[in-house]
Amino acid sequence: MGMNTEFQATDADFQTVREVVYEHCGISLSVDKASMVRARLAKQIRSGGFNSAGDYLKYALADRKSQAFAGLIDAITTNLTSFYRESDHFKFLSKVALPAAIKKKIETGDNRLLLWSAACSSGEEPYTLAMPAQFTAAFAGRLNKMCQVEVCEASDGDSVLPVRVLIAPGGFHTVLRRSGSRYYVEINDGPEVHHQKPAVDNLFQSFARHAGANAVGAILTGMGADGATGLLAMRKAGAATIAQDEKSCTVFGMPMEAIKCGGAEHVLPLEAVASTMIRLARTDGRPIQSPEVKTIES
Repeated sequence: MGMNTEFQATDADFQTVREVVYEHCGISLSVDKASMVRARLAKQIRSGGFNSAGDYLKYALADRKSQAFAGLIDAITTNLTSFYRESDHFKFLSKVALPAAIKKKIETGDNRLLLWSAACSSGEEPYTLAMPAQFTAAFAGRLNKMCQVEVCEASDGDSVLPVRVLIAPGGFHTVLRRSGSRYYVEINDGPEVHHQKPAVDNLFQSFARHAGANAVGAILTGMGADGATGLLAMRKAGAATIAQDEKSCTVFGMPMEAIKCGGAEHVLPLEAVASTMIRLARTDGRPIQSPEVKTIES
């Protein structure tokens, strides 16, 4: 049975969706994605009881802070995959995650077994960003074996020290605190921010309050706006701030929002971010001009 032709989005509808998704998320939908977009719009139209794609889009785009708009963005941009690109994740799933889930199921008598694995918002490997609880410890352990500095999953009260990298644990917010000359992290179970936990904005806001000009902040490729207002707060507090440039981003969403709101003092290609952060940190956060650094006027 064919799809109701009223549910099929027109070329104009597709172009509208392309523009909105790019503006909101930094994702560029190519023409070959038209069939996918039309199929996902049809599902939203049917579930919402609308008569046409035009009616649905008029409703969803009326208020960009509404749940309807968020639902449209989520429907178009969210994808599910059923594979891992590296065997380490299969091993973790079979040896740690599944046994723990089965044990809990037996103990509680709950017949449901729900598993969720988050991928990077830019569509890269599952361990690169937005990882859920349990996976962050394994990720930190893997990095610790590869890096010359100490890398560990952050625990509540951990001191922030030279040559130590703290990975925010999945499922919790990580924020910076200060006691005299000692910086340390606090792990808390507060509400989601931008649908994220941990959220970049929470972390950056805490750096603005407690570190000020003694900090350097950077925001890299990713979907959405998490981190933009926090980076702006850091800049206003005297910190040096960096956003990845559009050309080197897989998804120019989070950096774009940081640049638009004035939070990014420097816009750099990915390969220049780390070295620039080190140089800025060694000068107490004061900007150093070089051929690879582009200063943005706010």
